[in-house]
Amino acid sequence: CPFLHFVRYGLNLKDKDAGELSNLNIGNILHNVAKLFIDSNHLPIEESLVAQKAERCFVEVINRDVYESVKNNPFNKVLIKNLLNEAKRFCGVLNYQSRFSKFKAFKTEVRLDDKTNIKSLKIKVGNKILKLVGQVDRIDKFENYFRIIDYKTGRCDTSLKELFFGKKVQLEAYLKVIENSLKLKPAGSYYMPVKSGIADESSTMQLKYQLKGRTVLDDDIIIASDAKLSTDCLSSDIIEVKFNKPDKDGNKNLSAYAKVATKKDMEILSNYAVDIIGRMCEDILSLNITPSPLVFSASD
Repeated sequence: CPFLHFVRYGLNLKDKDAGELSNLNIGNILHNVAKLFIDSNHLPIEESLVAQKAERCFVEVINRDVYESVKNNPFNKVLIKNLLNEAKRFCGVLNYQSRFSKFKAFKTEVRLDDKTNIKSLKIKVGNKILKLVGQVDRIDKFENYFRIIDYKTGRCDTSLKELFFGKKVQLEAYLKVIENSLKLKPAGSYYMPVKSGIADESSTMQLKYQLKGRTVLDDDIIIASDAKLSTDCLSSDIIEVKFNKPDKDGNKNLSAYAKVATKKDMEILSNYAVDIIGRMCEDILSLNITPSPLVFSASD
């Protein structure tokens, strides 16, 4: 929606900071906790140490000056305690996913601009060259493959219609930028929920933090993403991959519910994302601020 972009980035309208523990603050705090937890520990670590180290990271983050008004608001006391418990669960899942995956955190909170080794993406619009900059929450690496992960406190929708209509182009565009910069092969791109709500210590808790997105259709990449799939386990709680029961010859075929894409299809999706960003830039430069909200019906 051109008008929504104009309000956010043209007028730069923002809510006044009243020291509330808003969704934005929750997301930023948990982002920072995840970065600190990963950067200060060589994952995976002993499970018995996770809660203690997660709390240490949380305390360091919440005591930063930027969250002073949030911490000093008496109405946030219980909410901050609940957020600490969420941080412990979240870090526990980060540790769990690292334990069963050959993909390890390579870089966190990575800026995409010409000042780093992850270069900005150049987009030609008319006679202008624009640079796509941004930030990737995490890049994981396995051998000569990489995957990107973006933490999300909101809805994690990676359906193709979201990409087609230009609502969600971030993952696919970033995939292309990083591939060009690091000269590694893309293995997948995902959103990861960072707020599960009600505490759940059962075995299904991992599914609440399951990486939402597409994995490259390659046996080595799939097994590297979740080593448990190499045994009798047919369904991953780390990535959206599920196998049907083996046939009489013992072969396992992917279920229709598996969210995978061939290397060629991943490339097509990335190119489409870059193309639609270029068209959005044309709208911005032409000063188009026409309200054009996009609403999906239940039948879409």
